[in-house]
Amino acid sequence: MNTRRSIATTLLACCTLLTGSAAASGVSADTGDSRARFAAQAREAGFSARETAGLQGRVDEYLATWGGKQTAANKISKKGADLILALPGQARTRDLSQPQDAADEICYGGQFCAYKENAFHGGPSDMIIMHDCSTYYIPFGPGGSWINHKQKGTRAKMLDRDDHVVYTTPPAYSEDATADWSPIYWVDPC
Repeated sequence: MNTRRSIATTLLACCTLLTGSAAASGVSADTGDSRARFAAQAREAGFSARETAGLQGRVDEYLATWGGKQTAANKISKKGADLILALPGQARTRDLSQPQDAADEICYGGQFCAYKENAFHGGPSDMIIMHDCSTYYIPFGPGGSWINHKQKGTRAKMLDRDDHVVYTTPPAYSEDATADWSPIYWVDPC
């Protein structure tokens, strides 16, 4: 498993270098109609051109480190997981691809949610929603929080860069409003 992850990490690093080079030259992996559609989605939600550009810049940074495909102005998706970016000036994190009234709760049963900021419910925070049982890279630094809302009794494992288990969560439902992502590189939610 360590060899497979080493290969995946190497491939991610190569893609990051290529994406970074493309971004530096003004070329993006996701151009044209989809970029215009995402910008229009942000403007329709009331964000200025400057806020929309800032949000897209953050999306591009996550695409380079986390991978996946941009599926909304503030959403990146990959097999089994979504990364939702906090929106400028918003009190809570919400997915722009969902109706406004769906914003009250976005970590549902059957999911493990990792938040970049402490106190997941205390304000906006970039977050990763893990739907499937797999191992997911966590691109967050110090601070953070998580909710284990997987099936009752499920314990998630948090691993360091060498695939050593650093922490195993209590059985679902469980949460930690003041976690620290610094030593964590991967989460296996199941």
